[in-house]
Amino acid sequence: MRLKVTLRQKLDNGIRVTCVGWSKTDEVYLISEDNQIRSWSTFTTQPTKIAQLDPNLFATDLQFLPRHENSLGRHGVLILITSSDGKFHLMNRSGRIERSVDAHKGAILVGQWNNDGTGLLTAGEDGCIKIWSKSGMLRSTVINSDSSVYGACWSPDCQSIAYTHGKSIVIKQLAPNNKPLKWSRSLEMPQSGSIYKIVWSNDGTQLTGTCANGNVLSAYLVDRHSHYLNFSVTVSEKKTISVRNVLDDTVENLELPDRIIQLMIKYSNMILTTPTQCYIYSTNNWNTPFIFELKDGAVSHLEMSEKLYDSLELGRKPRICDFVGNSVSVRRADGSLINVQISPFPELIHK
Repeated sequence: MRLKVTLRQKLDNGIRVTCVGWSKTDEVYLISEDNQIRSWSTFTTQPTKIAQLDPNLFATDLQFLPRHENSLGRHGVLILITSSDGKFHLMNRSGRIERSVDAHKGAILVGQWNNDGTGLLTAGEDGCIKIWSKSGMLRSTVINSDSSVYGACWSPDCQSIAYTHGKSIVIKQLAPNNKPLKWSRSLEMPQSGSIYKIVWSNDGTQLTGTCANGNVLSAYLVDRHSHYLNFSVTVSEKKTISVRNVLDDTVENLELPDRIIQLMIKYSNMILTTPTQCYIYSTNNWNTPFIFELKDGAVSHLEMSEKLYDSLELGRKPRICDFVGNSVSVRRADGSLINVQISPFPELIHK
């Protein structure tokens, strides 16, 4: 597996981009040195102007509220922006600031929502990492160090925080009486000058970043592999899959209309998802897949059994389907619903 990297065309007059964040699966928002907010689709070459920030607000980081049940429909609408004056701002998608909070002494270098959208963290030049409620109320100061914090992020379960300390990365457990973990490693120097910020998309298959020379970096994962019996499957490009039968060395190249996010091949079936659709192929016929629409956003995880598969869409509950795409419910013999991630015995499956 590797990243295929592209440097986008620079903005007019060589203006540098200082902040970048994913708003949708294929769209990012940029904030540049001229205080303009722009949107940029991964399919287009030119960004679109969204709003003009106050000339005294110098943004250092931005992130959209993540998709989750607790976000109450505001995912992709509420934006967290941090600035060099020690404040963070909650802004709507059109560029109107709804609230500003004085948070740090010196610039805030990192601002990030937690994964369920109920709170956020900020980290800054003053060496502090603070946790805030979604509305901007201070909950706690979890780190107070002697050096600036240039990077910080939540763990998937929101129970710990990883942050930079000098040349090391430290993992701090939020539960009391836990000793922090610390390590360091070497980094490869990029060819486009310093990279100010790198942000992964929610589905984990793309990233975007801002560079010191004014370029906006974009990349996506290729050469992802999956194997089943005599079949070897490779995601060779963003929208292309190669299926090789090792018995007779035949190769099927499958072209999709949109980029590939998730892929799994088992039990004589191959399932792959794009941002809007799910494809189910039989290993006996690669020409006529069963296709159905996804209800809300990209799939973040797939699991397959011999007759069923489980797809987890971002911000939604898991969904169990059979191999012709029909939704099914899973219940115990007494009629009560079971957790789709656990398969207790006995159980009955009803379409």
